[in-house]
Amino acid sequence: MQILEATADELSQAEAHILPAFQKSLEDLLRERKDPRPQVSDDRAIFGLADKAVRDYHAATARSSSLPQLSQVPTLGDTAATLHPAQRARTAGRAARQGRC
Repeated sequence: MQILEATADELSQAEAHILPAFQKSLEDLLRERKDPRPQVSDDRAIFGLADKAVRDYHAATARSSSLPQLSQVPTLGDTAATLHPAQRARTAGRAARQGRC
């Protein structure tokens, strides 16, 4: 298996595909509730949604050479600019739960 290091532009392109899919799934999860804000108890489900969005993206890269391929997940000490989209999605889930998006 070849390990690639994506550029910041490639990460932004990938995020442009992954984040909307994650946000739609999150909205679908929360839509039926009286209080549609994410709760702490939703962490596992939100992680699953983020993971699915990234897995779907990686599957799409196999079908389309126009989508940038990404490297393995970096450590948490890396800057936000180099975060793997799954980490960005988890961060987005925390932000949604806190009412910041």
